[in-house]
Amino acid sequence: MVQLANPTEIDSAGTDYVYKPGTLARRIERVRGAMEGVGIDSMLVSNPHNRHWLTGFTGEDAPPLDTAGFLIIGPDDVCLVTDG
Repeated sequence: MVQLANPTEIDSAGTDYVYKPGTLARRIERVRGAMEGVGIDSMLVSNPHNRHWLTGFTGEDAPPLDTAGFLIIGPDDVCLVTDG
């Protein structure tokens, strides 16, 4: 497993940038870099904590079998699939 970043990212001024668009884009790019490093071109993210960390999407999963969605990361696109 590749650890991509510390869950708490703070800039030098002490501002929390955990869910700013640029931070999320950098996270996706780091995932893509890790994917390329192991030779895969797409990834399905089903863990709600990972989905939230990568997108900021806060939908709740309802146990035992319901899900708030899946994230698909490809070489050029990202797709969040969720229910209504």
